[in-house]
Amino acid sequence: IHKLGDIPNLFVDEATYMNEIRSIARHGTDMHGLHWPLYFAGIFGNGQSVEYAYLAAPLIKLFGFSITLARLPMVLFTLLTMILILYMVQSQSKPNSLGFWLILSLATSPWIFISARWILDCNIAPLTLLLGVLALIQSWHVQQQRWSTIWTILSVFLIAASLYGYMAGWLYIPIMLLLIAIYVLRQHKMTLVNLISYAIILGLLAMPLIIFAYHFILLKDSTPGKFLWFSYPAMPVARMGSFIDFKAPHLIHTMLLNFVAGLQKYSSGSDGWPWNSVSGYGTIFPFLLGFSVLGILT
Repeated sequence: IHKLGDIPNLFVDEATYMNEIRSIARHGTDMHGLHWPLYFAGIFGNGQSVEYAYLAAPLIKLFGFSITLARLPMVLFTLLTMILILYMVQSQSKPNSLGFWLILSLATSPWIFISARWILDCNIAPLTLLLGVLALIQSWHVQQQRWSTIWTILSVFLIAASLYGYMAGWLYIPIMLLLIAIYVLRQHKMTLVNLISYAIILGLLAMPLIIFAYHFILLKDSTPGKFLWFSYPAMPVARMGSFIDFKAPHLIHTMLLNFVAGLQKYSSGSDGWPWNSVSGYGTIFPFLLGFSVLGILT
């Protein structure tokens, strides 16, 4: 939290997002006057996610706007996530030292310093998704049916919320949920009826976003619109680059080039954008990639 209002410096996307938060807090609308927006148009009309704005707006409404207060919920949410990860690991693993090493690896990650203190619209989504998965795992381990149900409901709300935090999540979260569903059924963690109920609730919570995605991506409709009491903005700049274009030429070749480029970024520890990196450290520790592979295999 030290010097949270000064370090890092403001970036254009963050400044735009802070204006959206301030507008939600003061007027109950985004900067274009839309009530309950599902997505922000952004300064260039290329879009920003809304999840973090709804998390931070109550604080701004209560205490007024400042850069420190706008960033503070992200810091606290990150710390809360790390504490819950520690609790889950300590309560369900035998080696008492495992939680210590896990928290040490998270707390010293250069990316944590950036993502926890710098507001981009998508930073909140991985944390919300992670908390949703942790809540689902917790529901399998509690003995009382009542608490199992509470954890399950919390899980579906958090995973649904993560969809409102990052457009790229619309691609990988359905695949991840399908794999989790297969695991749940094979391991008898949930009954088929409970799993179907989980999917229905998740679908209902995501329905406003699905309608927006249908208009924006499939119909290529860039005009503003409404669904129930929610609004979605005009989006003059397409975000098709965030998705897979199956009609593009040389699709497999392009995928391989992207994969190699990704490996180069991981091995160097930086994506080449200085505002995404901590000076002298980069974004990630390439040394830890070995442990990632080990974790995936085990």
